[in-house]
Amino acid sequence: MVRKLKSGVSDNLITQWVVDFPRHIWLAGLGAFGRIESEGSRFFGYLVQEGEEFEAGLMKSTHNRFEEIRERTSDAWNRFEQLFGDLIAKVLQQLDIATDKDIAEIAKRVDVLSVNIKALSK
Repeated sequence: MVRKLKSGVSDNLITQWVVDFPRHIWLAGLGAFGRIESEGSRFFGYLVQEGEEFEAGLMKSTHNRFEEIRERTSDAWNRFEQLFGDLIAKVLQQLDIATDKDIAEIAKRVDVLSVNIKALSK
């Protein structure tokens, strides 16, 4: 008994398609080869031109997709860096460890104190 798939196509039709499809590709290739032999270099040149145009379109499409993926990855990485930096800053603050900003502020205060001490010692 032939059972029906969800799409309504029988197993026999799918099996026949799987068998026929590679043969059709093979026959198309033989047909192209036969045409090249019968029509000579003009048809071959046409096929080369078509191949170049197809390749150019494929390269453009691939490049565009690559750029899209690179942008998404870059955005995700930037968000990760920001979150990681915020997390580290929070941990350092909880441990009461001085940040670069704190150290710069202390250095400024020491400079001011040094100037005041020099002024008093004169």
